Amino acid sequence: MRSRRPRLAPRAQPHSLVPASRAAVLCLPPAAVLCLPLAAVLCVPLAAVLCVPLTSGCGKVGPPRLPELAVPLAPQPVAVRNLARGLEITFRRPRRYLDGVPLDDLGSFEVSRSCEPTPGFVPVADVPVVDHGRFQKQGEISLVDFDPRPGQLCTYRVVAVTLDGYRSAPADSTPTLREAPPADVTREAEPSTPSR
Repeated sequence: MRSRRPRLAPRAQPHSLVPASRAAVLCLPPAAVLCLPLAAVLCVPLAAVLCVPLTSGCGKVGPPRLPELAVPLAPQPVAVRNLARGLEITFRRPRRYLDGVPLDDLGSFEVSRSCEPTPGFVPVADVPVVDHGRFQKQGEISLVDFDPRPGQLCTYRVVAVTLDGYRSAPADSTPTLREAPPADVTREAEPSTPSR
């Protein structure tokens, strides 16, 4: 009886291997050079997936901005008027940065006051911006300061602050005299005394 020799599998031809240059184009690792033609077809989608994170960029697209241009415009105008209970401060929110780019990260407004004869500005309020992500944003902000006494001449200052802490130039109101409230309002504020 003749002994049979085991048949050896034919060696792969050099042209059936994926050339190293093609593997580099497909972003495959060097070990993938040994992929057979069928395996090479399966490797192509994997190579595309591997290439995307390496070639795509991250973050916002556009030229870098100088920090001094990333500050908001000052709120304008700052108007003050007398009410029976105090002084009402009204101002419009800025819509753009100094370089004209639309403002999308406004965080708050710092409002301070200077009343004669005391020099310097003291904080009155920190007004947060709460309409982020809304299509319709509040355009005008108002608040009332109850502290000034009748006869005091007061100036108000408003500064816009972004979420990153960039501050606008201060916007000042014209000095406003706190007027005495009408007599009927004063009588309403006084506690009534019981009659005997």
